[in-house]
Amino acid sequence: MSIFKPCDLRGVYGDDLTDDIMKRVGQAMATLLIRDGGRPSPTILVAGDLRTSTPALKEGLVGGMAAGGAKVVDIGIVPTPLFYFAFAKLHSDACATVTASHNPPQFNGLKLCLSSMPVRPDQIDRLAEIVASGDFETGKGSVRREDFRQRYGQFIRDQFRDRMPLCVAVDCGNGGYSAIAPQIMAGLGIDVIPLFCEPDGRFPNRSPDPTRDALEALCTAVRSKRADYGMAFDGDGDRVVFVDNRGRKVNVDKAIVLLGRHTLATQARPGVREKVVYEVNCSRIVPEQIEARGGEPLLEKAGHAFIKTRMLAEDALYGGEISGHFFYRALHGGDDGFYSGLLMGQMLLREGRSLSELADDVPSYHISPKLRMPCDNRKAAEIVERIAAGAGRDQRVRRVDGVRIDYADGWGLARVSVTEPVLSLRFEAVREGLMEGLARRFLRPTPEVLDFVLQELS
Repeated sequence: MSIFKPCDLRGVYGDDLTDDIMKRVGQAMATLLIRDGGRPSPTILVAGDLRTSTPALKEGLVGGMAAGGAKVVDIGIVPTPLFYFAFAKLHSDACATVTASHNPPQFNGLKLCLSSMPVRPDQIDRLAEIVASGDFETGKGSVRREDFRQRYGQFIRDQFRDRMPLCVAVDCGNGGYSAIAPQIMAGLGIDVIPLFCEPDGRFPNRSPDPTRDALEALCTAVRSKRADYGMAFDGDGDRVVFVDNRGRKVNVDKAIVLLGRHTLATQARPGVREKVVYEVNCSRIVPEQIEARGGEPLLEKAGHAFIKTRMLAEDALYGGEISGHFFYRALHGGDDGFYSGLLMGQMLLREGRSLSELADDVPSYHISPKLRMPCDNRKAAEIVERIAAGAGRDQRVRRVDGVRIDYADGWGLARVSVTEPVLSLRFEAVREGLMEGLARRFLRPTPEVLDFVLQELS
């Protein structure tokens, strides 16, 4: 049952995730919708990513749903943002796409919604209980296929009606947008430099996670072709990382700020102080810059489901995660790496300045990368509690996600990852040379973690 995570399902194909388990998950979804949702014959939208294990897993999932009495609408192999676009248009009772997102090729999983809102941890627990018990509903379901690619393409063109005379390098990483993004971009007047735009679920050219990949090919292409900027997607297309016109990866905190400024300037309602959601890993510069532009920053847990739920609950205009997810009210609170990539181009044309100039103008503090200490979830949770208990009375302790302690000269964060068996840590100092001292204060109750962090920071 290790595949059941707080926001989705994730595991190694053939190990803890098999075709039979996915069939049971499909039947459990139908069962849950019938029993807890009061839907005697629920409609479920299904899709999948390009991974080599996806066709077999999707076949099992669909078969289980139909065996449970559900009416399945299969939209094929598509990027995750297109899948959520179809869900918003179709108004089905639930949805599920077979994908492991940014994880390595041997992984696969399931992103799902059991209503119009993102799935909750308690719903995942309920699903796991039904799978474990085998107490399924049975019925004679159905399966039909629909193609939403043209409708999605038209939606994107409707959002970016003005031609975009730009040169842009796009690294699809052999993932979900490989057969879609370059074509749509060319239709918008963009001079496209395509990299790794051949669909291949083995991801032979780089990691499916662009935040952890150096993206050498993209950086080189931007410099050699003198492109205005570059963008790189993750495996299923909901994350994006940017490269500026000088061939440098743009810090994601800065990208959150830049897209936030642009969205506030172009999509905010007149006279409204629009809300912007940011996650606990973000630099202080994010809320400071949002407030400076008239927005109201809202701190939230890290994780797609948590950010999107807060976006919808608050009717927020925009949201950002340092994992490369950018959320918009215009997308029903959801995220889309391709939409964000085009929005960055729209911003450059509106500002009349280069991405390197705009990014360099965003102030910055001294922030560490996300540090990942291998650790099972139970032990990680214990460590978080020890750190929280050790905080001083004069320090601001925030328990939105794990523990974040704010000091006058920076902050430290420790949280249990929702996608990996790791303790996730991050630190930010207002000046150079203060990071190690911050880590020592923050991790005083956990010397074993401090040793790991100091080694990573060195």
